[in-house]
Amino acid sequence: MLAQTERLGDLIEDMARVAPQGAEAKEAQHALCDVLDQASALTRSLLVYGRRDKTEGAASEVDALVRESMAVAASVVGPELELDSSLSSGRAQVGLEPEQVRQMLLNLVGNAADATHGVGSRVTISTRLEQVDTARARRHRSQPGEFVVLTVADDGRGMDQRTLAQVFDPFFTTKDDARGTGLGLAMCHSLVERAGGFIAVDSTPGEGSQFHMYLPIVAAGTAVSAPHRGGSEQPEEQGGTRKASGGGQARILVVDDMAAIRKLLVKALRSVGYQVTDAADVASATQILTTQPVDLLIADANLPDGSGVVLARSARDAQPELKLMLMSGAPESGQGFDATLVTPFQLDDFCEVVSSVLPPPTAPG
Repeated sequence: MLAQTERLGDLIEDMARVAPQGAEAKEAQHALCDVLDQASALTRSLLVYGRRDKTEGAASEVDALVRESMAVAASVVGPELELDSSLSSGRAQVGLEPEQVRQMLLNLVGNAADATHGVGSRVTISTRLEQVDTARARRHRSQPGEFVVLTVADDGRGMDQRTLAQVFDPFFTTKDDARGTGLGLAMCHSLVERAGGFIAVDSTPGEGSQFHMYLPIVAAGTAVSAPHRGGSEQPEEQGGTRKASGGGQARILVVDDMAAIRKLLVKALRSVGYQVTDAADVASATQILTTQPVDLLIADANLPDGSGVVLARSARDAQPELKLMLMSGAPESGQGFDATLVTPFQLDDFCEVVSSVLPPPTAPG
């Protein structure tokens, strides 16, 4: 978040330097306020990790949420790997909100995909019901009873005992390309514990890993939180309507989860004649890529529901002529892209790199 704030600060300085004051200045101020709001949201997320109180009144059907999340999970995994599911917990409910279940699921799927690319071929999501006896429950500081077991398994690199011993430690990560924060599994562990459950991990180097989330079933009378679609912002469209393809206009899709940064980048590109659509996450971007013509995909490396790198490479597999530009703090992660812009960056640098990849349309006479 600090890096994103610094990045937005650079862009606001550029806007103040090149744009007239008044409305533009107010827009920059609003953008900065948006980032501060998101910083507050991150702080709240860290507090969620630190809390150990039980979740009260929350209930979700795990199988329904997994089915709903499969399309997003597939985009996270990418076309190089197979994604399978085997769901058998029926309508059993667990004591977490739907968004919490989705967050844990997609985090584990993303980790499994990272560990499997170049080594294995498959990621599997499964659910089952299991009775946990008193002795096992006591070992995990839980209560005996019937549990939904949500498992994410892969046939990737696996982990040794030293890594297993640290896997849930805050800020511990095995990723070496600046993508890992080390908070994902720690937050999964915290949420499962708050629901009264526990996580078991089986892993062998060279054979893959299986993460089993044991979630106690809540009482049948508990009000169930229904699966909720959406959450990402709708793409902005120029003038409120979508222009037809053709006519010599260069079409760009900008994907960044930071709304304030995305808005500034879109405005800068439109000011020089590009036709621009934007998205906040992998799922929204995938929908646009499959329904609208795009000449250049500009993606941030880290997105809330997956990897921008995987998104871009998957898109090029489907559209070989598509040009790709990555925004990342790790330039080596942009191998195979037409351009990589190291963050934080200046707005002038951004526009220059874009124009080198996709020349802007000729300004109307």
